[in-house]
Amino acid sequence: MIYLIAIIGGSILIDQLFKYIASIYQPVGVSILGGFIEFNYTLNDGASYGIFSGSQLLLSLITVIALVILGFIIAKSNLKKNKIFGIGLALILGGTFGNAIDRVVLGSVIDFLHYPWLAKILPSIGNFSNNPADLFLFFGLILVVIHILFLDKRKKSGRNKNSETKPKS
Repeated sequence: MIYLIAIIGGSILIDQLFKYIASIYQPVGVSILGGFIEFNYTLNDGASYGIFSGSQLLLSLITVIALVILGFIIAKSNLKKNKIFGIGLALILGGTFGNAIDRVVLGSVIDFLHYPWLAKILPSIGNFSNNPADLFLFFGLILVVIHILFLDKRKKSGRNKNSETKPKS
């Protein structure tokens, strides 16, 4: 269980450190990895893709609800047996807290990672930018989905042990 706390704390620390560095330098159009990623400093007062822009109360309420639900899921889950699920939830919690810190302190979220190649593949997303917290949320969600689809023993067996029927004699 201590490793989950380390993942949550580490993801918050990494997120806030990189956002702090981005806020100092405020890079715009700085390409790395051959243009695979660009640093474009922006303040996003909405959610992903700028939806709910200017709705701080709504976004704060959604964040609190998400944190309560995640806390409930963690409390009710057997994370010792479901490590992938636990790591996924820890990453989601860390990412949620990272963005929540920005909302409380700044009134918006610092975004600075831009993927020009993604805009070419999916032009509908436009000038999409995100941050480490968003990446933690994304990869945490992937791990949770992998767990649900492929690793959850209850789904794999189809039924729990109590509902199995014995053959008639």
